[in-house]
Amino acid sequence: MKPKGASFEIVDSHWYIESILATDVDFGYDGKLYISDWVDGWNGPGKGRIYTFKDDSQAKAIREAGTADLFATGFDQLEPGRLGQLLQHPDRRVRQAAQFELAARNEVKTLTDACRQRHHQLARLHGVWGLGQIARRNQDADVSRILRTLLGDEDAELRAQSLRTLGDVYAADDRQSVDALVAGVRKGTPREQAFAAIALARPHVSGGVDALISLLKLNDNADPVLRHAAVMGLVGSASPNALAQFAQSDSAAVRLGVVLALRRLHSAHVAQFLHDSDPFVVEEAARAIHDEPIAEALPFLAALAGESPESMSDHLLRRVLNANYRIGGPSNAQAIATLANSDNVPDHIRKEALFTLTHWGEPPVLDRVTNEYRPLPGRSLESARDAVQQVLDPLLAGPDPLRTAAVELVSTFRLEGADAKLLEFVQQSDEPDALRAASMTALAAVDSPMVTAALRSALDATTPLTRIAAWRALASRDAERTAGILKEVLATNSSTADERQAAVELLAASEHAAARELLKEWVNLLAVNASQVPAEIQLDLQLAGQSAGLLESPTLDPATVTPEELLARYRFCLAGGDVERGREVFFGAAAASCRRCHKVNGEGSDVGPDLSGVSKEKDRAYLLESIVVPNAKIAKGFETAVFILDDGRVLSGIVKGEDAESFQIATPQGELIRIPKDTIDDQTTGRTGMPEDLFKSLSPRDVRDLVEFLSTFKTPATATGAHGKE
Repeated sequence: MKPKGASFEIVDSHWYIESILATDVDFGYDGKLYISDWVDGWNGPGKGRIYTFKDDSQAKAIREAGTADLFATGFDQLEPGRLGQLLQHPDRRVRQAAQFELAARNEVKTLTDACRQRHHQLARLHGVWGLGQIARRNQDADVSRILRTLLGDEDAELRAQSLRTLGDVYAADDRQSVDALVAGVRKGTPREQAFAAIALARPHVSGGVDALISLLKLNDNADPVLRHAAVMGLVGSASPNALAQFAQSDSAAVRLGVVLALRRLHSAHVAQFLHDSDPFVVEEAARAIHDEPIAEALPFLAALAGESPESMSDHLLRRVLNANYRIGGPSNAQAIATLANSDNVPDHIRKEALFTLTHWGEPPVLDRVTNEYRPLPGRSLESARDAVQQVLDPLLAGPDPLRTAAVELVSTFRLEGADAKLLEFVQQSDEPDALRAASMTALAAVDSPMVTAALRSALDATTPLTRIAAWRALASRDAERTAGILKEVLATNSSTADERQAAVELLAASEHAAARELLKEWVNLLAVNASQVPAEIQLDLQLAGQSAGLLESPTLDPATVTPEELLARYRFCLAGGDVERGREVFFGAAAASCRRCHKVNGEGSDVGPDLSGVSKEKDRAYLLESIVVPNAKIAKGFETAVFILDDGRVLSGIVKGEDAESFQIATPQGELIRIPKDTIDDQTTGRTGMPEDLFKSLSPRDVRDLVEFLSTFKTPATATGAHGKE
């Protein structure tokens, strides 16, 4: 890294250690780097690993510097002079321990001498920090005087750290220190300005606010760290009323800084900036009001929905929309409906508006913009019904997929007057399948007199979603006829997997005798000869049979379960899964933690085998066994070997290489070890690092979806090195 403005920039970035999931890292007194790995997530199996890595030359230097001996004997018995010398030690931990000991003894003179010597910068900085410790503990005014004497030093970093420390210890009525800090803001290097600005974050400090505002203006948003420092100074030194006066500043950088300060103060004055001439300032004001949130200002943000939404950025428009959703009154519903119906608003925002209306009565617990847990209370659909009804007709005449979302509103609000249009959608075979299915569902939801006509068309549709929607609608109206249709669906080879799974679901939900008998027949067939049952509904039938009491629901004891029992439980998970849900299990399910060790198509980790091409040569049975019984077949290159040597030692690790004379293994500590073959008495295979108890956290449906997801990967990843380069 090298200095850049008030902070630093990275000039050299490369991997030091790869293919490890570190949960903590620390250096030992022996010069080694210690890394812990919990193996299987935060709520894992109660086991972990600790790896060590070392650079021989660095480890030797640390040993020769006597770090371990110093910490073994302690610092409390050392003379102040010796402690002062240790402020120049090459090991930061030693320097810090010496500093802390000197501060604990109130050794102002020794620390001051360290600050004033010229040949060792780090010792000078530790002297400054130690003086700060003393002053914070003892309220020693003399320390402030000593620190002020260092502000004229030629070392810019010493000046910066002196300003920083002075900011921690000065008294608000210490005019000399206040003037020194104001001077640091106005005339120092960017790093000095940043520390001095933060130090001015105290109320009633004369001249501080003017200096901070000037800093914002001069910086002109060039250095975000410097801007942040000025903002933090204003947060501590200026009142919301005082900050609001800068809404008319001719500097956009000043107005932005004030918005950021008002956000931290949770002040409703930030609403004044929603009509700023700079779009970026407006966006930041909206973020402050929405994301914090600042409840008093939320209505002002919501009101922007009526002010040229077509000119708003996506960030702003989403927050305006969600502000109306969160307030949730009739006028807010009207504003959302108007956005949904506006041709000047992007389609994805219109879809979001329709989503919020569809979920008006039961809002999701996660915020629609920030994805934070911000639950809203349930509310009556009546407060939004009129607004939705007014825009329904133009929405139904709009583009796809907005029409489908609008049709779902009919189901949610039980709206009237759209029956003819919905019937038209159902009857037109060239309309999208999702639109026809949603229309069939909506007609059934409102119990329209046109349901019968819609069913005639939908039951004969050539598209599966529409047919499935028709079966669901028919099930509550003519259970016997529905059972007959489902019987044919299950018996017909041309039925899709979705149709067969929907048929099993509907049979399981039906109380009709014919449906119960048909379910029993298929469950019995599954029990007697599962090969005669389509693979994609085997799991559905098993679960339905267990729920209906037709099949036993075996309980597996984690302490005694056998691999055969595990495979038996999941034997019907080979087909019929949902790829998208499987993706969620792989990348999103904390219980599975697949991505912690595996990678697919460049996403995930390199600890375990890359699964990008796992299905090119492996079938679904292999995938299932690898998930459920991971030690049955361990991927080549990831086997753990255990060696018993002729001297009694036992070594284990992943075999990384073998020649005529030796094995090369990577130990659990991360070390590469060569084991001569003539020293080996016995050798066996260890177990995989993959968790063996996934059955406790993944349902059979989860496993089926995961198998379906992994079965799509048939293109092996190209071998790459660090940072993706050969």
